[in-house]
Amino acid sequence: MMNDNKVSLPEFPKKQDIIDDLKQESDDLSTENVEEKIYCYAIIDCAQFDSCFYKMFIKDPNLICCSLLANTPYVKSSEAGPLLIQIEKYEPSYQNIINEILIAQVEKPSVLWLWSKASFFSLQDYLKELLFAENEQGKKYFLRFYDPRCFNNMLELFKADKNISYYLEKIESWAILCDDQYLFFNKDNHYAVKD
Repeated sequence: MMNDNKVSLPEFPKKQDIIDDLKQESDDLSTENVEEKIYCYAIIDCAQFDSCFYKMFIKDPNLICCSLLANTPYVKSSEAGPLLIQIEKYEPSYQNIINEILIAQVEKPSVLWLWSKASFFSLQDYLKELLFAENEQGKKYFLRFYDPRCFNNMLELFKADKNISYYLEKIESWAILCDDQYLFFNKDNHYAVKD
């Protein structure tokens, strides 16, 4: 159950540099329209919960969600893998699910928030590719970038890689809950605590 410190849904960080970058891509967009073009998503690390938790999301006909392990060699582990959910905060049918996500992230470090201009299915494919990495010797690795406990280290790996633009190109901003506050990370890898 959620403690007395209520945690709310994170908002897209309205940092001027992010808005300016987006406006440059489409000069005819106003600030309001830029925000409408950015989708909010949550990735839940379902490994920290029982299979009923995963099924609660997957079986909800109102949600746009999918395991990032679907259509991979690890599909059998979907119930314990990362689950991508598009968040529609103004949609009444999403309110109970949003509350479940907020409770889950307080109980266990299990939610990575992100904002992207990419549609759900485009983002899903992109994030699946980020799950699987290969080192210079050809050894393959599974990257748990979606786990808030691993996210900072993964971001450091992405920054050290010469292909950082690929890792971050479809993500406008990331957020994780840390000590009852959200830490936000933008494309430039700067972060800010938002109250």
